[in-house]
Amino acid sequence: MKQQGFSGLASEWWHLDAPKWEIYPVSDIPFEKISHN
Repeated sequence: MKQQGFSGLASEWWHLDAPKWEIYPVSDIPFEKISHN
């Protein structure tokens, strides 16, 4: 994932952030409203 631009957090080896994540809004969509196609 790092080869694709993701960066890791020093305190959490399992947590990676996407490049430019700050420009994307946070979504709060219930699972029931997500399409099951």
